[in-house]
Amino acid sequence: MAVKFTKPEINVREKLSELDKPSGIAGEAMLRAETPQEQFNLIGAGRRNLIINGDMRVWQRGTSIAEGSAGNGFSADRWAKNGSTGVVSRSTDVPSGNGFSYSMKQAPSGGGNFILLQPVELPATGSAGLFEVGTTFTFSFWVKGNASDSITLSYDFRDVGISGTNYVPATTGTTVNYTSSWTRVVHTFTITGTPAGTNKSFNPILYASTTSGEELYITGIQLELGKVATPFEHRSYGEELALCQRYFTVMPNGIFGIANNTTSVTYSYHLPTQMRATPSVSLTSTNQRQGDTVAEGIFLTSATVSSNQYSNSTVAVFAISGTPTPANFTAYRMYLYESVASHPAQVHLSAEL
Repeated sequence: MAVKFTKPEINVREKLSELDKPSGIAGEAMLRAETPQEQFNLIGAGRRNLIINGDMRVWQRGTSIAEGSAGNGFSADRWAKNGSTGVVSRSTDVPSGNGFSYSMKQAPSGGGNFILLQPVELPATGSAGLFEVGTTFTFSFWVKGNASDSITLSYDFRDVGISGTNYVPATTGTTVNYTSSWTRVVHTFTITGTPAGTNKSFNPILYASTTSGEELYITGIQLELGKVATPFEHRSYGEELALCQRYFTVMPNGIFGIANNTTSVTYSYHLPTQMRATPSVSLTSTNQRQGDTVAEGIFLTSATVSSNQYSNSTVAVFAISGTPTPANFTAYRMYLYESVASHPAQVHLSAEL
């Protein structure tokens, strides 16, 4: 028995006209890409910004901080600062239409230098990682002042944040101007230097010399691979906070500890995210309150904090000691950490570079 097959006719003219449709340079590049990763790179898909908290939303140390305070010169999370006497604070003055809620405001007292940097962690001490010689990056941010002035951009490797030594220039810098209106600055650079054996971070640095009464506002800071400045990458607040907490976090009220003796209580705090290293501990005040779960609250004066040998990057173990009133602690009794207005000490846990 004969079997007959049929197939639809092909309109050759129509097929040829489809091939002639314009796709543009970007479309042709997408078509020529051999792997999904190449296509991701072309359109900037995935995480692009190597800077954490570039939109100045996370301020775990407080939203108004005097220069030189808050430990190792940090203000907004991940931003190390230095310069003249003044105040760094969170501001709602932002460039319109770009999705920002906050900027960093620098108001030096009587004018002076303003230095801002973020230590971007290298994969290992002395390793360049992404920042190897010949790699091109684009650094962009929004800036304004209450007067026209200039800001200098530079990039280096160093062993620790703002107070680090053993600087190794990663490339030459440049100076750009800003005005009293929000301006987006874009600077493309290529790495020409390599880190020394002691260097732990790559540091984009913003430096300005301000006069008396001058104010500076910055937000939307982005560092990305390549020669093109893409729109600022807005991450969720939860993700941004978790990225910050790798380097710094504050222990909340409500943590239970056990009294070692009549003047000291040891606490064990499971950190919200694994930190870069075993954190150092500090108190924001020498006055602190702990709740006796049996009878009364106990106030500590001359309070100090010390890390315990069991601390690591996932669990912070530390002892708070001081002079208790109106009664001593009872050894082996459980106590609740409860900061109050009159005794406000908080525990800061830092693994900053």
